[in-house]
Amino acid sequence: MYSKLSLSLGLLATATLALAEPTVYLIRHGEKPSNGSTGLNAVGFERADCLKTVFGPDSNYDIGYIIAEQPKSDGKRDRAYETVLPLAEELGLTVDTSCSKKDTKCVKDLVKDYTGSDNILICWEHKELTKIAEKLGDDDAPTYPDDRFDLIWTDPYPYTNITDITSENCPAKTGATLRDMPVQAFAPAMASSEATKPMGVVRAQQFSVKLPGVSTPIQRNMATSTGETHVADAIITSEATNDSVQVQNKSDPEKNVYEVDAQALENEEYPPPTEEEVNSLRKVPAYLPIIAYSLCLVEFAERASYYGAQTVFSNFIEFPLPKGGNGAGAPPRGTQETAGALGMGLQASDGLVLLFQFLAYVIPIFGGWWADVYVGRYWAICVGVAICGIAHIIQIIGAIPSVLQAGTAHAAPPFIIGLLMLALGAGIFKPNIAPTVLDQYRHQKQYTKVLKTGEKVIVDPEMTATRTMLIFYGVINVGAFYMLATTYAEKYVGYWLAFLLAGIIYFILPVVLAAAYKKTYRTPPSGNSDLAKAIKITVTALRQNKWQVWRKNFFDAAKPSVLAAKGIQVDWTDKLVDDVRRTLVATEIFFYFPIYNLNDGGIGSVSTNQGASMTTNGAPNDLLSNFNALTIIVAVPIVDYFIYPLLYRYNIPFKRITRITFGFILAALSGLCGALVQWRVYKTSPCGYYASSCSEVSPISIWWQLPNTILGALSEIFCNVTAYELAYARSPASMRGLVMAIFLFMTALSSALGEILLPVTEDPDLIWIWGAPAVALALQTIFFWYRFRYLNNDEFMTDEANYANSAEETPIQTTEVEKTVEN
Repeated sequence: MYSKLSLSLGLLATATLALAEPTVYLIRHGEKPSNGSTGLNAVGFERADCLKTVFGPDSNYDIGYIIAEQPKSDGKRDRAYETVLPLAEELGLTVDTSCSKKDTKCVKDLVKDYTGSDNILICWEHKELTKIAEKLGDDDAPTYPDDRFDLIWTDPYPYTNITDITSENCPAKTGATLRDMPVQAFAPAMASSEATKPMGVVRAQQFSVKLPGVSTPIQRNMATSTGETHVADAIITSEATNDSVQVQNKSDPEKNVYEVDAQALENEEYPPPTEEEVNSLRKVPAYLPIIAYSLCLVEFAERASYYGAQTVFSNFIEFPLPKGGNGAGAPPRGTQETAGALGMGLQASDGLVLLFQFLAYVIPIFGGWWADVYVGRYWAICVGVAICGIAHIIQIIGAIPSVLQAGTAHAAPPFIIGLLMLALGAGIFKPNIAPTVLDQYRHQKQYTKVLKTGEKVIVDPEMTATRTMLIFYGVINVGAFYMLATTYAEKYVGYWLAFLLAGIIYFILPVVLAAAYKKTYRTPPSGNSDLAKAIKITVTALRQNKWQVWRKNFFDAAKPSVLAAKGIQVDWTDKLVDDVRRTLVATEIFFYFPIYNLNDGGIGSVSTNQGASMTTNGAPNDLLSNFNALTIIVAVPIVDYFIYPLLYRYNIPFKRITRITFGFILAALSGLCGALVQWRVYKTSPCGYYASSCSEVSPISIWWQLPNTILGALSEIFCNVTAYELAYARSPASMRGLVMAIFLFMTALSSALGEILLPVTEDPDLIWIWGAPAVALALQTIFFWYRFRYLNNDEFMTDEANYANSAEETPIQTTEVEKTVEN
């Protein structure tokens, strides 16, 4: 009897305990934008609002604890939180977002540690829901369907089995227009005036509408019929797209729903030009936001320190500590000797300098991809800044006189470590800064405006990009002109001061980045770069064209609109296909730059070596390299504010391919000038064709290097600046860091070519080291113009609005929702 009683009590206790344990309900976050943006779309927000009815105070679910995945600081992964936030407010609860997306153990621990009497609601990304259920104890958890957002999984204690799967039954509200874009603007409606109509009182309200690509909200007045009810807040329940934006008065959400034509609002603020206006009106660049100039200051500090250090590398490596000098690398005053430290010779100097340049322009491939996919361009910039800061500190320590005097074995290791770290940091920084500057200009479409003079003009995104990159490139060279300080520091004080000056200017960067943080538009990482899709598109085009790459309209065969006719479904858009085509064409253009780079300043340290063989009269032998930057500083405002406007005013076309071709011609002339100067050095040197190792110098002044330097600098304004524009404008938004890195990689290829030529970069063959690349570039320029001149008239930037039939813009989930509304 007692045993039966004990058993009965045990069973009763177990049952009571089971009843006391909470039931876990698992749901997926609401519908998301098809364009990959963060947050929910309009349907998702309606679902979130509907959950207040499903799980609210009057329901039988008795929710007492809500868990959602942790949003990221850049706004990503916030859909689960946005989905349950209205419900949490209705229940007076706080959403627990302490667990990251993939941390299922954290979720299990939260459930285990919950001591409340009510039930638990978990909202998560659908693929992780299965893993959460498995972690709780269900070894055979179901898979949440990709095309469903409405399912509720019931998982009672002890959480070993999903016992029920039901629907939330949350269709969209009848009559609501659904837009597949995220909410980005919430604004109070401000009563400003009253008027009377036969139907009653009408209050004029001001709503703030945030349009894509517009940095400030557009405010418009609209009338709302309110009767005697005081107007409370208004909520914009879908982002302004090319269609419309839904504005709702919270005081009466069922009745006061307004459809605002977003395209009309955008067109009113930024009126697009007509075809006649495009052909007749003058085009002008837009005014740049202040934050763009701030980021240019970041580039200035980074390039000042980078070039300030790099310009003294050659002498530091090639020449030994001067006899009779101060022991810090500076030569005796009043002599023609050159500063030096390690004494490793010309080939070692060329080898290490070329290695540094090669790494600094190969690493951007990683830096651009890493930023695009994982961390975002802004945070990649910060990482690069931190690494370069450490590199500068190491180089300063390695240049202390006592270290140099201890010999090459002691001085070389810290220098080389600093050199490699500087290349790494610069490689992460460089591909991301230019796209980030261009990102600050948000409205990247043509529009018309009337100037104060009364003239109507077209504000052109290409001209804006050109001006932005001209300013950017000019600022780079303001920084590069800092080389003048470090070259004189090595000549008259020593290398410790040269590297210290580079370090001092560098530490402006973290200050400016911190100050600009809040106002900087920071492109979030894609999480899944379009690179994979680009590869699939290329392979699909190859297959559909039967590997005949010469076919006209080769990439059209990979467009979803073409493949759909064959019954083939793909996960990319027509626009992305065109972006891939445009990107590959830009990449093809970039491959013409390695030979160009060999003519811009010569191969490796050949220019510095040439200067060391000439009469300097107390000037550093690497002084003339500073005039490259000085020329660009002077020429950029002249080109931007006088030459280009003059050409546009008189309708003289000087378009992107024409600019690059002109730059190539200038660079070829620059290389030719270098060859002529080298020939004269050989002819006048006491050692003839072995001038580099001669103890005496040619009577020819080092200032004869100026034509070579100036022509090379001018060529950069037309070549490199235009290439920056092409890298940005002709690539998908999620690949701009990588495409910029591909262009920078061309400098690495130039360095590789320099490494190949290194064994012959010595007397008596230095004339050919200057002349051969000049001849090669001249021949290449002819072919380049013939091959790409058609791109002068190609569209500068493509816009999603031009691809209305894209597969991504008509997703299945949207179609299903619209059917639900219609029913």
